[in-house]
Amino acid sequence: MIRVKEFHLNAKVFEDTAVGFFIWQLFCVDAFLEQYGDDPYEVYDPAFFTSIPGKDRAFPFMYAERWRAKLVRPFREAASRFGGKIRELYCHGLLQFGTISCTWVRGSEYRSLFAQLIDDNRVVLGEAALPVEVHGLEGSRLDCFLQITSFVEGLAAEQMYSNALLFLQGRTETAIFPKESMRAKVKEWERQGFRLHLAVNFEV
Repeated sequence: MIRVKEFHLNAKVFEDTAVGFFIWQLFCVDAFLEQYGDDPYEVYDPAFFTSIPGKDRAFPFMYAERWRAKLVRPFREAASRFGGKIRELYCHGLLQFGTISCTWVRGSEYRSLFAQLIDDNRVVLGEAALPVEVHGLEGSRLDCFLQITSFVEGLAAEQMYSNALLFLQGRTETAIFPKESMRAKVKEWERQGFRLHLAVNFEV
């Protein structure tokens, strides 16, 4: 059903590998379709699941949000390091207002950027990519199964988290990027045939 390769075994967000996520994904897809069928007003996204049998946390597939939440206290304690309007927001733990993210897709290959603003023009940035080759699924079941944005964003958010820690340690030479570098990167992805799938606070 899924052609598993080495990078699927190595790609991991918190306790879930990509392979493990794909298994959970299929269970979630079948449960969703059983309840909602082809209702056009119901959109499948694994991040919307509030609980999953066998998982002991609420919203178990909100990976990127979990990485961002780990930065609330460090960013608040280092608020003087941030510039512009972001400083006050981070003082109050409102990191979501400084998040920029986008996911692009070409067929069944996904690429994500996940960033936190440092000031008005700079970010700590994470990037991730994950292709998946699926056989034996079709129609709505296949369309839903390929909604893997939450996992790929989680991979990107983990890299962002690592770069944020480097920034807080004063190692800015490899941790900080101009905000415009995100736009340049996605322009290259567009030239490669990727299309925008999901974006938050990102202007194309």
